[in-house]
Amino acid sequence: MLQIPQKTGEYPIFKQEYPNHGKWSYKGTEYHYYFCLSERKPTNAILISFHGLNAHGNGTGYFTQNISKVCPIDIYALDFKNFGRSGGEERGYI
Repeated sequence: MLQIPQKTGEYPIFKQEYPNHGKWSYKGTEYHYYFCLSERKPTNAILISFHGLNAHGNGTGYFTQNISKVCPIDIYALDFKNFGRSGGEERGYI
């Protein structure tokens, strides 16, 4: 089991963000994505994470940063339209 100690006064470990991010545009809307490349090489797989309603892609940063240290997996997540940092007129609606 992977255990990560947290020191008093540190930013909560479960709120870690992805170390990398980017964006692209499609039909006038800007979409954001996040990624973490595995520290172990060669990479055996790519995992694409889709968030649920009332969430955003960056919400799985804690899981991503810790799993990428022990597994040879590159992980990507995205914000759907109207969620997180992605554009859209109606926030929280698909």
